[in-house]
Amino acid sequence: MLTRFKVIFLFRSFSVLLLSVIPSLFLFEILPPLILPVWSFIIFFLCFKAEEKKIKLSSAIFLIFFTGIIFWFIIFFICKIISLEIFDILYLRLGIIIPFLFLQTLFVSTTTVLFLKKEKYRSFEPVLFFILFSSLFWTQENYSLSVFDRYIYAVIFSIVFLLSELTRLFLSFKFGKRQIKFFLFLLPALVFILFFIVKKYNENSVANHGGLLQPTLFQFDFSDYLTLQGEIKMSGDLVLVAHFNGEFSHNMLRRLYLSGWDKSKGFYEKTAPDEKPQITVLPKTKKNLPHKKFLLREAAEQEYFFVNLSPSSFIAMDYPTSVIPYTIWDSKKFNGGYKVISEAVYSFAGDIYGEVPPLGNDEEGLSPNDLKFYTQIDEETFSLVNPKAKELTQDIPGYLDKILAIKNYFTDGDFRYSLKPGKAPDGNQLKYFLNETKKGYCTYYAFSFALMLRSLGIPSRVAVGFFVQPESEILNYYPVRANMAHAWTEVFFSEIGWLSFDATTQQLASGENLNFSFNPGGDEFNFLLSEILENRNEIQYVEAEEKETEQTVSDYIKKFLKKHISFLWITIILIVLFLFLLYKIFPYAVLKFSKNNRRRVLTAGMIFNKKKKKNANFKAIEKMNALVKKAKFAPLCSEQDVNDAVLILKNSKSE
Repeated sequence: MLTRFKVIFLFRSFSVLLLSVIPSLFLFEILPPLILPVWSFIIFFLCFKAEEKKIKLSSAIFLIFFTGIIFWFIIFFICKIISLEIFDILYLRLGIIIPFLFLQTLFVSTTTVLFLKKEKYRSFEPVLFFILFSSLFWTQENYSLSVFDRYIYAVIFSIVFLLSELTRLFLSFKFGKRQIKFFLFLLPALVFILFFIVKKYNENSVANHGGLLQPTLFQFDFSDYLTLQGEIKMSGDLVLVAHFNGEFSHNMLRRLYLSGWDKSKGFYEKTAPDEKPQITVLPKTKKNLPHKKFLLREAAEQEYFFVNLSPSSFIAMDYPTSVIPYTIWDSKKFNGGYKVISEAVYSFAGDIYGEVPPLGNDEEGLSPNDLKFYTQIDEETFSLVNPKAKELTQDIPGYLDKILAIKNYFTDGDFRYSLKPGKAPDGNQLKYFLNETKKGYCTYYAFSFALMLRSLGIPSRVAVGFFVQPESEILNYYPVRANMAHAWTEVFFSEIGWLSFDATTQQLASGENLNFSFNPGGDEFNFLLSEILENRNEIQYVEAEEKETEQTVSDYIKKFLKKHISFLWITIILIVLFLFLLYKIFPYAVLKFSKNNRRRVLTAGMIFNKKKKKNANFKAIEKMNALVKKAKFAPLCSEQDVNDAVLILKNSKSE
C-alpha cells in the first residue's frame, strides 16, 4: 500500500533522476545518458539497506560513499589488467566518468540518507533541489542553452521537474485551507514565470550566438539558422505572403545579416565601426532608412503580409530605403503587414565590376575600418579554412573568379545537403563539417563560405531570411513557407555594395528525405491571396513620420517594468516563498531565542496542538494545557515551565 511517505519518496526519486540526466546532456560526448540515473537507483537501494540496518547518519553516508568508490575502482582495475579491446575502451571511458560518479555518489547518498532520517530536512529539501536545478541551467557562458535545441523543450523539462518538486512539497506538510489556496496560486504563477525565465534566457542565447530574433512557441523563428546544430526540422507551414515585381524574384528576402565573428559564438549580429545599425524591427510609423548609394541598383517595391511570423519582424531585399507599416483589415489569418522600398540588383556586370577587390575607402562604400572588420577571423579558424581556400584560388587572379571558385567547391564538390549533420565528438561543428562528414544544411555552407573568403581578405558576412520560388507567383504574389528559410553569404563589391552568393549544394546526402512543399499555389495560399485582393482598399498607411518624444515619468516606469518584468516576477515569488518559510520557522525561532518565558510556553503549546495526533499521550496533552493556562493567567512563568513545555513537544515528535 502506498503511504504518503512512499509517494513523496517516488516523486523525490523522479526529481533526482531528472537532475542526474542534465550533466549527461551537457557532456553528451563523454557521459552516456543513462549512467548517472542508473547509478542513482543503485545508491537508492544501498540507502534503504542502511536504513533497514538502523545505521547512524554519518556512518551510513560514509559507508555508501566508500562502497561506491571501491566498486568503481575494482571495475577500473579489472579493465586495466585485461588486455582486450573492449576493456581498453572501458578503461579510457571510466577514467573520464569516475569523477562524475564520485560526485553523484556523494550527492545522492547524502541527500537520500538525510531524507530517510531527518524529517526537517525532508520538508525543505525541494528548496535545495530548486537551487541545484537552477545552477545547472546557468552554468554556461553567454546564455548558451545548448542542452535543448529549442527553448520549449527546456520549458517542458523544467515544468516536469517543477511539478514533481511542488507535489512532494505539498505532500510534506499537513495543509489547511489557507495553505492549499496559497499553493493553488503559487503553482500557475511559477509555471508562468518559468516561461519568462527560459524565454529570456534563450533570447539572450540567440543574441549572443548569432542574432536578434526572439523564438516563439507558435510562430516561425530563425533560431535554427543562426548556429551550427546537430539536427534541425523544417515544415511547409505558410509564414508570409510577399508581393513584388517578378523581375526581382531571384533576390533573397533578408531578415538580418550577421557581421561579427567569434570562435565560440560563430557569426553573430554586430555593427561594423563605420556602419549604421541594421533595422531588425519594423518601425511603428513611416520611416526613411539610412543607406549608401551604389551603382547598378534599382528601386524594388515590396509588400509583406505576415501569417505565422511576429508582426514586429522586418524583412526586405538588399538595401531598404523606406518603409511604411500597414494597419490591415480585421483578419483572423494575417497579423500584420507593411510596404518597403529597397535598392536591389537586377543584373550584375561581373566582367566590369568583378575584377578588382575593394581597397577600403569611402568612395567604394566600405571604409578601411569596415574592411578590416569584415575580414576578421581568429587564428584557429584561419588555419582550418585558409589552406583549402588558397588551394582553390592559387591560379585565379580575378576577384569574382576567386569567389566563384570557392562557391563551386561547395555546390559542385563532395558536399551534400542534410538536415541531420550530426554532433561533432569534440564539439567543433565547423571542423566536423569541413573535414569529416561534408554534409549539412544552409547555415554550414554560409558560415564555411564566408570564413574561407575572409581568410583570403575578401569582406563577407552571413545573412538569413527566405528565398522564393519564381514559379509559385500569382499576380506577383509569392507564398513564403517555413522550409524556404535560408542562410547565405554576402560579399562586398566596390561601388556596388553587398551581393548575395549561395554556396548551398543541391545534392542530397544519402538517406535524406526532404519533404518540401513548394506548391505553386495550394488552397491556403489561394484563400489568403483572395483575402488580400478583396480587402486591399481597407489597408491604412501609417504615414506619420516617426519622431522622438520626451519621455514622461509614467513612460519611464512602463518601460522599466516591461524590460524587467521577468526579474520582478522572480523577486515577488522569492519574497512570497521567503515569507512562507519565515511563517513556518518563526515559532521555532521564538522557542530558541526569545527571553519571554510566557511567549515561549504559549508558542510550544501552539506547535504541540498543531502537531498532536488523535492517539497522542493524554497525560502529555493535559500537562501542556496546564502549562499554557499558567502562562496565560499565572503571575509568574518560570524557566522550568519553558523546559517542561519544550520537553513535552520533543517527546510528542518522537512518538
